Amino acid sequence: MFSQKKSMENNQTQNPEVSVIIPTYNRERLIMRAIQSVLNQSFKNWEMIIVDDGSKDNTHQIIKSLLTDPRIIYLKLEKNVGMCEARNLGIRKARGKFIAFLDSDDEWLPAKLEKQLDVFAANIESTGLVYTGAFFINIATGERRIRLARKKGNIFDTQLTENPIGGSSRVMVRKVCFDQVGYFDPDFTSLEDWEMWTRIATKYSVDVVPEPLINYYEGYADSLSVNTDRLVQGYEALWRKYKITPEKKNILEVHYAKLGHRLLFYGDLVRGRRYLEKAFRMNWWNPKHVILLLASFLGVKTYRRITFLALQIKQ
Repeated sequence: MFSQKKSMENNQTQNPEVSVIIPTYNRERLIMRAIQSVLNQSFKNWEMIIVDDGSKDNTHQIIKSLLTDPRIIYLKLEKNVGMCEARNLGIRKARGKFIAFLDSDDEWLPAKLEKQLDVFAANIESTGLVYTGAFFINIATGERRIRLARKKGNIFDTQLTENPIGGSSRVMVRKVCFDQVGYFDPDFTSLEDWEMWTRIATKYSVDVVPEPLINYYEGYADSLSVNTDRLVQGYEALWRKYKITPEKKNILEVHYAKLGHRLLFYGDLVRGRRYLEKAFRMNWWNPKHVILLLASFLGVKTYRRITFLALQIKQ
């Protein structure tokens, strides 16, 4: 029995079905929660590739203690190269047929990998990506909202406009997709995952596990999403790459509203109102634009609470 179990473990180590890629930078307080959520998965045939993007804190010491598990691979970079290059390094090292991304401040529920693989197993090879629903948790108040995964099939237009797939921790991708469409674009300082999923959606069908299977924590001070300059740069890069000009009014209105909301949510009131005003001028009969503009004058804390709980705005 022991030798049979040992043989099974060796086979999993040498032939993992799923490669889990965790990029991290100075997340000593949070990284163990993410790692533990992988260890707790009901599906066990995975490898975990942790790409430490030049951390200056004790991340190295925390991860070093886990390396007795042969499924865990730790890549320590000497300098910070950014999220795109860190993920790309993980993809190049991956041996699994499927790749699942996990940001180091997020957390998976135990059935996440198993349920995504079940969806892939029921689909033909044209399905390149499966994403799940998510819980969004406000770390200041503990309040949470649910976003289900609904959009599937050939969703390129919807993905480019609305990004229903969302953050990388919700996603599992066939590794072969990256051979076809390329890796994460390092020209993006944010929204690199939105752009990547859009590119995959040009060639592959998308499917879903509707229920929420990750915990996404909002509001960490060191989160890249809080850097509003990078956020604006990410949208501008998306507009350039996909030639989203004023003539594409239906797309640009949605983008202006989403960008304006996120800027307001993170306290950049002047720019946030500016982009919401642009959305309003494109579609003045959309009540959401007016509601968000009015809410922005109630202060950042009130704005966050209103939009988090009442409007359920997609971020």
